[in-house]
Amino acid sequence: MKPELSFCTWIHNRLWQYCQVLARNLHVTAGKPVEFVLLDVDSNDGLYEWLMSTGLMSQIKYVRQSQMIHTSKLKNQSHRIAISDIRVNLDADNYLGPEYCDLAMSLEPHQFLHAWSGNWSDGTCGRLAYHRTVFENFGGYDESLGPVGYDDLDLRNRLIAGGAQCVLNTNASVYGGAIDNTREQAIQSMEVESWDACNSKNVLQSRRNIEHSRLVANQP
Repeated sequence: MKPELSFCTWIHNRLWQYCQVLARNLHVTAGKPVEFVLLDVDSNDGLYEWLMSTGLMSQIKYVRQSQMIHTSKLKNQSHRIAISDIRVNLDADNYLGPEYCDLAMSLEPHQFLHAWSGNWSDGTCGRLAYHRTVFENFGGYDESLGPVGYDDLDLRNRLIAGGAQCVLNTNASVYGGAIDNTREQAIQSMEVESWDACNSKNVLQSRRNIEHSRLVANQP
């Protein structure tokens, strides 16, 4: 049976977080028509071996590729692997609330779901869910942005500016939570001077694009 909901994740050497959230996410979505996509970007921290030893490999769609550390590109790539009509960006350190699936699967085609805590610094603000057609019509994540920072909010703001309706939910029983993660850990293996500097540049570029109605990313 084709899944109705795809959770799209990319990962690079973050087993220490992923091992804390995967079993929990599989448990709260048990019996739901969902799939978990994991794009492994050349991890060498034992991720593959852990998935095999725990038996969890059989419960996800696992794809491995050589290193390409650029957040927007990797998120787009993980979304392309998915096959459902509704797709969710789920970071490798995020876990789901028990009510998340039902709310996400109730989205109308013109809507998208932003379920997070409301706290900018706790790692939940990138949890976006949308119909495949909405995601593709806006070009997905903007690959012209710098390697890290503001990519989720750029997509959110472009969707809103383009007329999509944001369904906002800050209920923990929906969004769940995230494992604590420092900004230094977030940019490991990325060629950036700092998370703050890259994020600031991305904020300015995103705002200029929206101001000039450049809402569709990655056009030729």
